[in-house]
Amino acid sequence: MKIIKKEADYAVRALLFIAAKNERVPASAVYSSVKAPRSFMRKILQVLSREKVLVSEKGRAGGFRLARKPEETSLLTVVEAFGGRKSRGGCPFDGRACGNYGFCGLREKLGEIEERIFEKLGKTSLKNLLRREDEKKKDYKDN
Repeated sequence: MKIIKKEADYAVRALLFIAAKNERVPASAVYSSVKAPRSFMRKILQVLSREKVLVSEKGRAGGFRLARKPEETSLLTVVEAFGGRKSRGGCPFDGRACGNYGFCGLREKLGEIEERIFEKLGKTSLKNLLRREDEKKKDYKDN
């Protein structure tokens, strides 16, 4: 029941960095901030551009910027961009054959939990996360 793939995790980190800058950000700055291999991040940024989460601008002054305001981009959008919503109905066995599949109470309950997670992801925007990060940084500095 893996809901968020590694790519989506790094995508959220990159999007938060870009959103916090509130301007066009060079790819090199994104790579540095996220601390991921260039080739890996390049693919992630391409997916985000293709899915119209980011706008890519080429050239010397190029870079990436959000396609929409941070409050208009949900975590669910990002997770789905990387194939994260393909649910197995809550089955913890990764789709392998199971003799209990037709009457498994655990699968049904995990499916309900999965749906609640997707609902929460849909209601959580980049702006929500930026605000939360700012609060945590402030708390950290105060202590």
